Amino acid sequence: MKSPISFKNWLSAAGVILIACTAFLLLDQLPFISDIFDKIGTYFELHNKYIY
Repeated sequence: MKSPISFKNWLSAAGVILIACTAFLLLDQLPFISDIFDKIGTYFELHNKYIY
């Protein structure tokens, strides 16, 4: 019995969905990531002020 959706088609569809989800999650996390970098930057600025 031949399945209507071949394995290769299913694999490529899954890959496209996976890439789309990954891109969406990364775009969703961009403000969060930049916020972390801001916090790290301010932390190092404060740290340098206390050292010198």
